[in-house]
Amino acid sequence: MLLTYSSKAVAVYLEAKAPVTIGGQPEFCVSGFGSSIKGLTIVKLDQKNNHREMQFVSKRLFRKPKVQYESSDVQPVKLISSDGGYVILATKQRLAPGQYILFPPSRTDSTGDPHGYDFGVK
Repeated sequence: MLLTYSSKAVAVYLEAKAPVTIGGQPEFCVSGFGSSIKGLTIVKLDQKNNHREMQFVSKRLFRKPKVQYESSDVQPVKLISSDGGYVILATKQRLAPGQYILFPPSRTDSTGDPHGYDFGVK
């Protein structure tokens, strides 16, 4: 028998908008996670009047937390190029205007809370 713990949660970002706004076809250079885009995830945030939110499910298999997002909020990414120390990735499709967050493979802390790099698209 395999026992897991699962709970639905909402991450709240206190600012109405991210500090950085970019165009709809962004490319990102990410280092420190090898030469693969496996685990790099871009998620669309829900915009509210004075904050942003993200729905997710936090699962804990033994001690390692795992986070899953609403599939409609996850934006597919593709590898542009890689080197031993970094990758350049882009979204497969143009992003609609809104607020997003890029999660690296190690997106959670020891409590299972997601941490990433937020940005807006104009």
